[in-house]
Amino acid sequence: MLAEPTVLALSLAYLGLLFAVAYFGDRYARDWSATTAAPIVYGLSLAIYCTSWTFYGAVGRAATSGIDFILIYTGPALVVTAGYPLLRKMVRLAKQHNVTSIADFLASRYGKSRAVGVTATLFATVGVLPYIALQLQAVSSSFRSIAAPSPWGETHPGVVHTDTSLIVAALMALFTILFGVRNVHASEQHRGMMVAIAFESVVKLLALLTVGPFVLWYLFEGTGDMLARLAERPELADQVMREGSPLTWVVTSILSGMAFLCLPRQFHVAVVEHGHPASLRTARWLFPIYLVLINLFVLPIAAAGLLLLGTESSPDLYVLQLPLVHGESWLSAFVFIGGLSAATSMVIVACMALSGMIGNELVMPYLLKRRAGEAQEMGPLVVFVRRAAVVLILMAGYAYERIISGYLPLASIGLISFCAVANFAPGLILGLYWRRAHRFGVVAGLVGGFVVWIYALLLPTLKQETGSRLEVPLRPYLPPFLAELDPVSQGFIVGILVNTALLVGVSLLARPIARDRLQADAFVLGADLAGEAEVPARRTPADAARIEELRQLLARFVGVERAARALAGEQLSLEAALTLTERVLSGTLGAASARVIVAAYGRRGRLLPRSARAIIDEASEAIRYNYEILRNTLDHVGMGIAAFDREGRLEIYNDRFTTLLSLDADAVAVGAAPREFGASADVVELLRRPDTPQTHEIATREGRVIELRLDPLPGDGFVATCNDVTARVHTAEALRDSDRQLRQSKETLEQRVVERTAELEASRAEAEAANLGKTRFIAAASHDLLQPLHAARLFTAALIDRDPTGDRTAGLGGKIDTSLGAVESLLDTLLDISKLDAGAFKPEKRPFALQPLFESLATAFAPLAARRGVELVAVPTRAFVDTDPAFLRRILQNLLSNALRYGQVEGRPARVLLGCRRAGTELRIEVRDNGAGIAPDKQAIIFDEFVRLHPEHDAPREERGLGLGLAIVDRIARMLELPLGLASAPGEGSTFSVVVPRVAAVVSAPLAPAPPQPASSIERESFVLCLDNELQVREAMATLLGGWGCRVVTAASQAEALAEVARAGRLPDLVLADFHIDDGPDGLAVVEALRAEWKQMVPAALVTADRDPTLRVRARTRQVELLHKPVKPASLRALLRLRGSTAGRLTA
Repeated sequence: MLAEPTVLALSLAYLGLLFAVAYFGDRYARDWSATTAAPIVYGLSLAIYCTSWTFYGAVGRAATSGIDFILIYTGPALVVTAGYPLLRKMVRLAKQHNVTSIADFLASRYGKSRAVGVTATLFATVGVLPYIALQLQAVSSSFRSIAAPSPWGETHPGVVHTDTSLIVAALMALFTILFGVRNVHASEQHRGMMVAIAFESVVKLLALLTVGPFVLWYLFEGTGDMLARLAERPELADQVMREGSPLTWVVTSILSGMAFLCLPRQFHVAVVEHGHPASLRTARWLFPIYLVLINLFVLPIAAAGLLLLGTESSPDLYVLQLPLVHGESWLSAFVFIGGLSAATSMVIVACMALSGMIGNELVMPYLLKRRAGEAQEMGPLVVFVRRAAVVLILMAGYAYERIISGYLPLASIGLISFCAVANFAPGLILGLYWRRAHRFGVVAGLVGGFVVWIYALLLPTLKQETGSRLEVPLRPYLPPFLAELDPVSQGFIVGILVNTALLVGVSLLARPIARDRLQADAFVLGADLAGEAEVPARRTPADAARIEELRQLLARFVGVERAARALAGEQLSLEAALTLTERVLSGTLGAASARVIVAAYGRRGRLLPRSARAIIDEASEAIRYNYEILRNTLDHVGMGIAAFDREGRLEIYNDRFTTLLSLDADAVAVGAAPREFGASADVVELLRRPDTPQTHEIATREGRVIELRLDPLPGDGFVATCNDVTARVHTAEALRDSDRQLRQSKETLEQRVVERTAELEASRAEAEAANLGKTRFIAAASHDLLQPLHAARLFTAALIDRDPTGDRTAGLGGKIDTSLGAVESLLDTLLDISKLDAGAFKPEKRPFALQPLFESLATAFAPLAARRGVELVAVPTRAFVDTDPAFLRRILQNLLSNALRYGQVEGRPARVLLGCRRAGTELRIEVRDNGAGIAPDKQAIIFDEFVRLHPEHDAPREERGLGLGLAIVDRIARMLELPLGLASAPGEGSTFSVVVPRVAAVVSAPLAPAPPQPASSIERESFVLCLDNELQVREAMATLLGGWGCRVVTAASQAEALAEVARAGRLPDLVLADFHIDDGPDGLAVVEALRAEWKQMVPAALVTADRDPTLRVRARTRQVELLHKPVKPASLRALLRLRGSTAGRLTA
């Protein structure tokens, strides 16, 4: 805990900070009130709804009643969003009628009735006292909770230096007097105080958003830990997550919505303090977001309090006690400051609003009667009355707090006040939409509703004993479905029903007078009564004297300067002066008192006899109707419009005019001069009557451009229209800039095009040359690298064949052959990768059936699978696909090879599956294994070159992978534009997939079989012609085949081949020809030439290092076998067995 002097010092320092914020907010009000900051301040000031009830009581209610605490905020959120038209109408009417409070609003609506104003004021004061007591109790309890006992001893109620509630009440009274009750004009906005209220809203929000994460992630290990702890205590979990009945939810939501509209402080902030045109629109989204954020951690804090503190601490103080008990004293201090913010903002604005109501509706009419003949200034007296009312209200709230202290939780006290002010809702809402609503009905409804409230809710709280349940006096008289509700819901429902029934019934029986009808039309239909008494009339010398008397009367209340400004103008008629006087006084004293003063003056001066009033009433209704049509038309016009009289004073305008010219919405009023609008000096200078139509462009501070057009009217006066032409001006500037740039670029455009074309041509040629060079290099590399490797393998085979029984020779030869095979495989793969990167391959896509490919792959990989002990399964399919079959085969070969290599895990049978499944219009071919799997962080690198995640130490070297298979798969798939897929997890195996286009079944013409060749064994006298331009290859081939007993002749060219065969005297049984032959035709052309020369289809095979896929097709059409270097001896042996001996002789 913190020392009591420390907590007190923190509190005083924070209140001092509020004084500073309010002071600077007032001082620089003109700088920020017209900017976008004003709507944000307005939206945050609405959060005055979230008092210490929200800060402390919401957690307490959640801990005892469950999630129904949220209902207190559902109603206000719906009012601000769905009820936006209602709020907008209230704000507009309040501005038109200079309304100062909710009591003044009701009185003005119902014929400016003093009875309505007095009744509303009395009941509002009594109804809000419990709410003020709630704030004092919350601050006092939180102070005692956080502060260690002071050296002066325990807190004693009534002892000034130890009574926390009394000290807080005194400080709040001081703040309200200094910043809320300074001016005589009650409808004037208190911008500095609103900034302070908005600042407090931010502080209390930050406090709750700080303690919430502390509870969740410091005291617990997150939401999961808290829920697990709650699951161990089911009785606490049920308590926190308890849900009330649906009827309770509906009733509480409606109650909170009505209270949001009718609380005096809320009405003052939302309606009286409304200034910027965008304020309501901003509050429409800002206020609900604020409500969500401030209640975000209520349930976690309540649950933590129940789990960690139990009954040792009051649930209302969980938010303060949780950090305090766990040694976070300064966090508790910050929470205390947040609660202090929540309480002070509510008390200050509530006292300010109630003091205005008490002064205007109760005290001032009495004082005015007693001082009716005195000429002294009344302004100071008005201010004194309001300040005294502030002190009395806070003392009454303090007394109530002492009576109920410790008896009721904060939420119950708040709901009782809600029920009291909710009685204003029927009269307020029906008064805006039902013309027949009458002042007698409103008074009757208020009295009936408050009698029920006093009987059902107020008296039981005063008789409450500590720890006992609240009495329910209405329960015996209610039907069963209402008798089950809590006492607050019962009192609210009965009170609202009685209130509404009396209001409607008495209103239907009452007979309205002319003023009732006029005010009803003004509020229901939205008529502006500015012209009610402004009937054209001539001004007589006697009128001038009486207007001067009105000016002196007005000066007693608002000061000489303002009175002179309000009644300025030599042509002002007496009737208009009376109306203006009443309007200005209503902003100071309220509508009812203003009407009493003006009516009393009218009776003394005998200005408006009954017959004249009747004529004026009829004329006023016609004027009002025409004015309403004109005003509605102007408000729906996109441009700003204003009309001025011959003296330059405003006669009519629309809201768009004030918005576009950035005028002070509060200062712009009918009868005001441009210099009073709060506009810039340039705008004021322009708003003068021109002799001829004029158009001006005005640049605003926000960067907009406004076009202002002034047109003189026939006779006197002028009309000003304005429109936002920012887009048009910017477009024109852009067009001019564009035209200038076009003219400048036209001169150099052709040259730039020529230069750019030349650059592109050069770049294209360079790219083509580079690509051609790369392709040539790959072709040369594939030939030059594989030629010596081919010769080496042939020599190795010959070595083994010559000494098949020699273990040492055979062993060394086998090892050499294995090494050469590995080098061959590596070179083949690298060359394939290079060709794929260079785009050397051209795929030949065609429809074909998958099943033959699956069968071929299964047959080819069956021996490897058997050696590895892997079960290989190829699922039969009848699907047809459209792609290059050779390259698809290559993809599946590599995937199967990988699966067979790495699909084994010790302790379970290995299995590899090849299959496919449909995927829309495509087919996904999958290769699955149940091996070790691939970690997620390794899956991105397995398609890189030379990457092997699981080295095969136990596999034969010739069966080990090089880490290039998946790299080739990735490149072939990209070349064929086929998506690759991988799904794998460690220990779960891997699934590689490739998606190919699926087509309908087609009938493919089988390839023409090669002409049958007679099969025979290798004859020792077989005659073979070897045609190759490399000497080493010729010698190696002769050595190998000679070792097999064949007769071999070699040649490096076509001519040499003809000569050798002629020398041998017989045709060869087989011609082995290289594809690339120096300085001559290729091998296929040489074979065709030899056959033509010999006039016989001598069997031939093309032996080449060229991997061009079109080469096989060319060889097949010429009935020539194709063998790729380096040739395996087994392939040569099979070829010799296939081809029989021609044994032909040369013909002459």
